[in-house]
Amino acid sequence: MRYKQFDFSFDLSFRYGNDIMRLDYATVEDRQTLSNSLTTVLNAWTPQNQNTPIASVRVDSQGDGSELKLNSHYIEDGSFIRGSNIVFGYTLPYRIVNTVKLDRVRFYVNAQNFFLITKYKGYDPETTNYTDTFAQGVEFFNYPKAHSFNLGVNVVF
Repeated sequence: MRYKQFDFSFDLSFRYGNDIMRLDYATVEDRQTLSNSLTTVLNAWTPQNQNTPIASVRVDSQGDGSELKLNSHYIEDGSFIRGSNIVFGYTLPYRIVNTVKLDRVRFYVNAQNFFLITKYKGYDPETTNYTDTFAQGVEFFNYPKAHSFNLGVNVVF
């Protein structure tokens, strides 16, 4: 959008119905005797606590994590709305910049990935560290997208 010397642009991205397998969550919750676990394992299945989706604490007899049990407990809704990019700019009037022999001077402020609305409990429902097409929607200790905030000046001679 433009109004007089001001310009504004705004990009939203969204995804609905996106399910994500929290493989990172599964490994720290289901491999209790191999590594540190989440406190949720305190609610693991026992004969006295049978109404829980968390598997019982068991010793991994192989020692290689081969007893990892994946199930729908580790699937989360990854629907989201993200503020991908926003730019607000101001261009100095030509009569002002022409006095210093310039064609155009524009000041702007820009932000990328400036908000994320989701019920997803992980860092970011849009990231993955797998390149395989069939492994999309699997999170395994991913980093979230970086937030970026910029101030700038465009000068055209």
